[in-house]
Amino acid sequence: KDRQAFNDSLQQISISSNIDTPEDSLTSLIQASVCTKQIGWKEKSRKVIVVATDADCHFAGEGRLAGIIRPHDGLCHLDSNGTDYLDSAFRNQDYPSVALVKKVLQERRVSAIFAITKSNIPFYRKLSERLPGSSVLELTDDSSNAVQILRDELARQVSITNLTVLAHNGGVQVNATAKCPNSTQFEIGDHGLPLCRNMSVNVTAEFTVTLTGTTCDKLNDLKQVTIRVRGFDDVIVDVESLCNCQCEVDESEHEVMSPFCSSAGNATCGRCRCSDRYRSTNGSRCNCNETLGKLPCINPSGVPGEECSGRGNCECMKCQCQQDENNPSKMIGGDYCECDSQMCPSTPTPDNQICGGGERGECQYDSVNCGKCKCKLGYSGLACGCPESKETCKKPGENRICSGEGTCTCGRCQCQNGYTGKYCDICAEGGRCETLCQRSVACKSCQDNGGSGCTLCSNQASVDISEFEAVDNGTFEIEGFPAMRCPQTCRSRYYVAQDNEGTLLTIHYDKRAIGCAESINIIPYVIGIVAGLLLLGLLLLIAWKLYARWKDHKEYQHFMNEQRKRGMENTVSPLFKNPVVTYKNPVYKAGANSQQTDGQEKEGDRQAQSQAHLDSTGL
Repeated sequence: KDRQAFNDSLQQISISSNIDTPEDSLTSLIQASVCTKQIGWKEKSRKVIVVATDADCHFAGEGRLAGIIRPHDGLCHLDSNGTDYLDSAFRNQDYPSVALVKKVLQERRVSAIFAITKSNIPFYRKLSERLPGSSVLELTDDSSNAVQILRDELARQVSITNLTVLAHNGGVQVNATAKCPNSTQFEIGDHGLPLCRNMSVNVTAEFTVTLTGTTCDKLNDLKQVTIRVRGFDDVIVDVESLCNCQCEVDESEHEVMSPFCSSAGNATCGRCRCSDRYRSTNGSRCNCNETLGKLPCINPSGVPGEECSGRGNCECMKCQCQQDENNPSKMIGGDYCECDSQMCPSTPTPDNQICGGGERGECQYDSVNCGKCKCKLGYSGLACGCPESKETCKKPGENRICSGEGTCTCGRCQCQNGYTGKYCDICAEGGRCETLCQRSVACKSCQDNGGSGCTLCSNQASVDISEFEAVDNGTFEIEGFPAMRCPQTCRSRYYVAQDNEGTLLTIHYDKRAIGCAESINIIPYVIGIVAGLLLLGLLLLIAWKLYARWKDHKEYQHFMNEQRKRGMENTVSPLFKNPVVTYKNPVYKAGANSQQTDGQEKEGDRQAQSQAHLDSTGL
């Protein structure tokens, strides 16, 4: 109730990390269950523990990796504040086993809810199968749905009431039945015991438990049987066995003319033995005057001599029916126990439920209505499989039943006049509707085309629309004769009927007069759209090609301009070396022709320099 205290406690919890991925969730379950004082459990409260995690958990035996071999003792090892797990238990005890967790949860009446992320759902579902009363919920990665899924699961658990019978040493067979609220059939839960759903405040469910001894060696050691319903106090049944029947030998144990036996017999070993002086007295307590013996308990139409159809005992000339041990949900009744709750017909559905299931009806097993279904409001039929509402026979958007061409039977259309379909809105090929409608349409077409004396119009008569009448059940009449609606087009609609002489009566009216649009031939539109798309694609392709050519031409012109600029520059490479070399003879002496010689040498030098210049320029 104190939410703030709860939030404060959460904030004070220290978060620790470990090296491996699995967590010690099972130990946490046991500690939260058995540490009553530290947790603050109330004695008679509904105990629910929520385990929210995104990882799997450790099991018994994994502690051996750390050299820990001592099994977990299932006791409380929290400190006085209930916040820390004692180091002595942590270092000396192995992880708990699934069997130990199951035992603790059952003894402490604790329900475990595993709120798990999607990746670990399969692991915890297998674990939940071994922990009765537990459930697995899918938790989102950010835990945003935590409140909603927990609220729904708790509401589901509160609405279910189930029975648990604990016979610790065995030796007894347990059979139980239940009367659930609103006369609903009980379900079979764990260990074959009944459970009731849809429970709420101030709603009562009755459980009947029968204990039958099986083996004396175990029954002698059995002292108590615990009957438990979650949320209520346990019912403790003290068991005292008389397997050895020593009381039959010791006459001092006999109670003569016991009041327990209606003072007409002796009480021996808890049973009555009626006195021979009262030959007509019988029964379990000698309280029946059975002048006719067991004859009233024998079914005249059954097996000759069989008492109570083999499913009961004759008490006071009346059958006391016994429940089927192998099928506790089957109720047995009738004057001769000849009826049961599974003799009624079932609906032809995939689940094949008797009398349509608890929502539609219930099976009666008394002698008057043996094998008959008692249908609930809104359903009828032998197996309560027929909804009385005719809404399922109306086509969506229409108010006529079966399109006016059939009748609604058991929630389904029974079509007439050759019509078919779920709502009788399809004129079947070769059906009567097609034949009559074809004749009427052919006659009208002949007349519209200017034909005179059309042979197709023989034995036909056009009727004024004023003779057209709608009947209450959605059908139509022409001059008092049942009419059929022909398959309509946007241009026209036909209603046809036949009189007693076989004359075809036709009512036709042009639907265009009431605003029906002309039918549109969509083929030209489709061709135009396809052609337009192709043309658009071609234009885009041409535009892209022109742009590419313009781009290439522009790049080429830029390249040529750069080339021209480089060709106009008159530069000499720094690596150029003049190939012309002039050598002078050191022994040469100038003579008479020195001037002439000098002139010739200068001319030769000038020509050599000119040639070298031409070579350097490449001309």
